[in-house]
Amino acid sequence: MNRQERLLQIHKLLDEIDTRLEDGAVLIVEGKKDRESLLELGIRDSIMVVSQMPLLDFSEAVCRSTRDVILLTDWDRGGDRMTSLLSRYIRSLGIIPDCRLRGMLRSLVKKEIKDVESLHKYVMHLEANIR
Repeated sequence: MNRQERLLQIHKLLDEIDTRLEDGAVLIVEGKKDRESLLELGIRDSIMVVSQMPLLDFSEAVCRSTRDVILLTDWDRGGDRMTSLLSRYIRSLGIIPDCRLRGMLRSLVKKEIKDVESLHKYVMHLEANIR
């Protein structure tokens, strides 16, 4: 896949995320810089950051606010572990979180970047090199 196709696919996924957020979904990321990167990419602010709160308490808070949860953690071992735990906790509360978008973004960028925080910079780099 060339850079232009990769960029188009990333924008499609970001648009899908933004549309879901507009319809009431919540996007979960690991840190403040991840959130900032997505906001800079135009994603609306329905983003929850996993905080110092224990993951089970965080999961309960998320499930009280929505029935549509998107997990977008980093593409490293820690992100995999966090996705697994959050997914298990959220499922135990009766909601099936969406991890599909994380997997799709990961497959598009994993050779280039390893975290959500770098996504904005990566997209800007792709756009600059296409023009």
